Amino acid sequence: MKVAHVVRSDGFAGVEAHILALAPALAELDIDVRVIGGDPERMAEPLLANGIAHYPATTVRDVARQSARLHRWHPDLVHSHMTAAECGVLAASPWLRVPLVSTRHFAEVRGQGGRWERPYRLLDRVASQVSVSDAVAEAIHTPSAVIHPGVTAPPPDHDRTRTVLIAQRLDAEKATAVGVEAFRRSGLADRGWRLLIAGRGAEEAALRDPADPAVEVLGYRTDVRTLMARSSIFLATSPFEHFGISVVEAMAAGTPVIATARGGHLETVGAVSPETLYEPGDPAAAGRLLAELAGDPPRRATLGEALRADYRARFTVEECARRHVNLYEDLLR
Repeated sequence: MKVAHVVRSDGFAGVEAHILALAPALAELDIDVRVIGGDPERMAEPLLANGIAHYPATTVRDVARQSARLHRWHPDLVHSHMTAAECGVLAASPWLRVPLVSTRHFAEVRGQGGRWERPYRLLDRVASQVSVSDAVAEAIHTPSAVIHPGVTAPPPDHDRTRTVLIAQRLDAEKATAVGVEAFRRSGLADRGWRLLIAGRGAEEAALRDPADPAVEVLGYRTDVRTLMARSSIFLATSPFEHFGISVVEAMAAGTPVIATARGGHLETVGAVSPETLYEPGDPAAAGRLLAELAGDPPRRATLGEALRADYRARFTVEECARRHVNLYEDLLR
């Protein structure tokens, strides 16, 4: 089977990371894969190492041109990610004439409330839809199959330090400041704990406080998963995550998670430990959970192993790839 995954992008964030993890896993299942779009510097080399060709696509026109060229390869289907990629693939449909699959990464109706909402809704009738979470599936108002993104195997276990970790974009919608306030209210700094914040964004400078040595803003890091394996607690502060891949990476590392009780968190960490979820924007509740979990090492160990077991059962990249192959085979029957 030949499958092309397509995104209109020259960047590297959650969607591109999903494709980068999924494509090699599909190749391991004897799927011939090609990838269009995403940051060439981050994607081309690791894909090539797995025998997967990568083609850049910064604009919708680039997507259409690269997709049209696929007809010489004779793909069995094309799998797009995000509406812009879908539009580019549809522009190439006179040359391709193959089924289209579209993954919905965000819990929202296409073009909601804008002049493009009705035309975008037509896309739902053209492509078979995949949602990355139940939260997304419930929000998009069109039938879809839910396939959770998979996470590759974690790094080896490390000795845990007295550290709480936040790893996310440092933009306002992620509410990182709530996590900082929760840590301060927990009193953990007085017990020798630190809060590490990995990521970059518009709020990075504002989060830095030289007067508080217990809170350290690390900026962009390439070793986030190692940081997770060394931390004792992972804190996810975003008021709503469409899925929340960082939480699943923490689960894979066996790191206990405290997260907001919304969106994808309800079906990841919430399925294992609903008692460690808190209402968005409530630093007092998050602080209490931090203090309780930090003060109970046996509970942290038990919770970490339960989260790791759930990751192995539901969120490996191999399971994600297997479910995609099943979907593809059903569509092509």
